[in-house]
Amino acid sequence: MKKKKILISSTTFNRDIKDGIFYYTKSLSKHFSKIYKIKKVAFERKYNFWTRYPYSFYAIANQFAKIDFKLKSNIDLIHITDHRFLYSKTTPVISTIHDIIPLEHPEWEKNFFRKIFYKKIFLKGMEYSDQIITVSNFSANKLNLLGIKSSKINVVYNAPKTIFLNDKKLIKKDKYLLFVGTISPRKNLLRVLKALILLDKAIFKNYKLIVIGKISLILPEENLLLKQLIKINKVIFLNNISDSTLLTYYKKSELLIFPSLNEGFGYPILEAFATKLPVITSKYGATKEIANNAALLINPFKVEEIKNAITEIITNNLLKRKLIKKGTKRLRFFTHKKLINETDKVYQKSIL
Repeated sequence: MKKKKILISSTTFNRDIKDGIFYYTKSLSKHFSKIYKIKKVAFERKYNFWTRYPYSFYAIANQFAKIDFKLKSNIDLIHITDHRFLYSKTTPVISTIHDIIPLEHPEWEKNFFRKIFYKKIFLKGMEYSDQIITVSNFSANKLNLLGIKSSKINVVYNAPKTIFLNDKKLIKKDKYLLFVGTISPRKNLLRVLKALILLDKAIFKNYKLIVIGKISLILPEENLLLKQLIKINKVIFLNNISDSTLLTYYKKSELLIFPSLNEGFGYPILEAFATKLPVITSKYGATKEIANNAALLINPFKVEEIKNAITEIITNNLLKRKLIKKGTKRLRFFTHKKLINETDKVYQKSIL
């Protein structure tokens, strides 16, 4: 049987930033290449083989004016893995919506043009899509509230990075508390820094906070406190590190602090589970759904709760072992095989 042709469109094909969308897209491209003829296109200004015009200009015109998206070659399905939606009369379009945070909290987006883009395009883009994939039931419920029909929404969970699953090397633990995520208000670093300062003297003296992530939007108070703690060697800030270095810090740390205010999924939770690291995360939204009962759940708006959770895990070895055991078990629920099989079911809905 002749292989179907699938065009995967993503900004991650021409970006150096390795975020959750990057690993999601990479996994789909790698695994589906065994089943389909996969073609890739990036959201960029230069001409490419698949579109008649530079893709970024063509796609924007397509979204605003509902111009039919035409390709130079026959394609059976278009899968958009980020939020650059397309409208096509002739080719089925599937869009992966990781979250609707840009719609709910435009104040967390510093780029003015991106704010306008999301405001004008997001709902239209979901309307144009034949099927929608989202990465948690929390996000699916949000889409329902926006008026998207349940029959169009498919929940397909992400899977952890392969490097976190395959590496069996043992590394000696250090007195590290780990924070992983893009520096923006929703990641809640400010309250983590404040909780760090409130720790008992003995814990504060012995432990360091490792902050890993690029700066997207940092609050003035947050920036000042971060610099002060870096200066007294209580915080180590790392930006744009390799996957192997990231893995090393997970293995060297004693716990992961991930008290995000809003997430569509939460990759660091799975990364911590894979490296046998106890997790502190938010008791609201997608983080609660992904962690289930395998993490210490807190109110992310309360600094005192974050501080108490850190202290509890550090001082309670029984709790630490219990969380690690539950995390290892919970991780089995998120596999690449399930990701591909469930995504393929959505493809089949649109292709056949």
